[in-house]
Order: sequence, then C-alpha cells, then structure tokens
Amino acid sequence: MVGFKKPEPFGTGIKVPYKLQKVQYYRENYQAFFKFTPKNVRNLILLVGAIPLTWMFLGQIQQDQKVIVNRKAREQ
Repeated sequence: MVGFKKPEPFGTGIKVPYKLQKVQYYRENYQAFFKFTPKNVRNLILLVGAIPLTWMFLGQIQQDQKVIVNRKAREQ
C-alpha cells in the first residue's frame, strides 16, 4: 500500500550490519563449545606444532641416511 510504513518491533536501536551479527553468532557458539584451558592449549601445540615438526625432522634424517648409504666410493 502506498504510504503505509510498518513500525520496527523494538524501536530504532543500533543498526548492526548482518556480517557482524553473523561473526558474533559464530564467536559465541565457538566459545560455548571450546574453551582455551591449559589442557586444550597443550593439545593444540602438540597437534599443530611439535608432532609435525618432529615428523619432518625424522623424515629429513632418514633421507640423509639414504643419500649417505647410496653414495658411490670415491675413485683415487
């Protein structure tokens, strides 16, 4: 209808952009299910840092040993 304006249910209030509402929604839900306790932080450091670095280091050592074993003797 022309000239008909539906009032907002809670007055004017602060207009929060949709993307910020979405970010806040996911942030609240994430915090509800995961807390940064010392035990969780330790597990994250192990899974993301220590284990992959150890794996890479040991793999590099094994590759170096293969190169040393397969090397030909020097001719004199």
